[in-house]
Order: sequence, then structure tokens, then C-alpha cells
Amino acid sequence: MKKSQQITFWLSPEEAVKLKKYANTVGLSRSAYIRRAALKKPIALKPASCQMQIKPLLSRLGDEITGLASMIGDAETLRLRAAVYEAYNMCNGVNVDGL
Repeated sequence: MKKSQQITFWLSPEEAVKLKKYANTVGLSRSAYIRRAALKKPIALKPASCQMQIKPLLSRLGDEITGLASMIGDAETLRLRAAVYEAYNMCNGVNVDGL
């Protein structure tokens, strides 16, 4: 659908910072974020956003757990390691409504 109507409104500096943060978090422009919110459409993390934000953390956590598991060999630690790697691998298809 062609967009031909412009709407202008004012934000406080704090609101502008929050809007930019929220839009960046889900990988949308500010306009796209506002449009989706105003039209009550789902706002979801895009897989690329997930990969950039979550995968490095899960990878580092998995490495730390691997180190612990090799030192103590605890079955619970091994299960936790498996859960972290499963989450890491599932990250590509993540879809989170809202923030």
C-alpha cells in the first residue's frame, strides 16, 4: 500500500531515546515501529536481531558451562550446557511479541 499521509507529533527527549531504543531492539525504523504499534500489529524480534544480541551471549555462557562440566563432570551441569546450546541453535527462529 502506498503511503501518502504524513503525521507529525512531538516527543520529549527521553521519549525519543526510548523510541529509538525500542525500534533498534526489534530491527525496525522508528516510523515502522510507530506504524506497527499504532495499527496494533505484532512487533517481533527479527532473527538477525536475535543473532546479534543473544547468540554471542549464549555462546559465551556455553563455553563457561563447558569449562565447569569438564572440571566437575556434574550431570546437572551437562544438562544445563545442552539447554544453552539448544537455545543457541533455536535463536534463528525466535519470535517475541512486544518487549
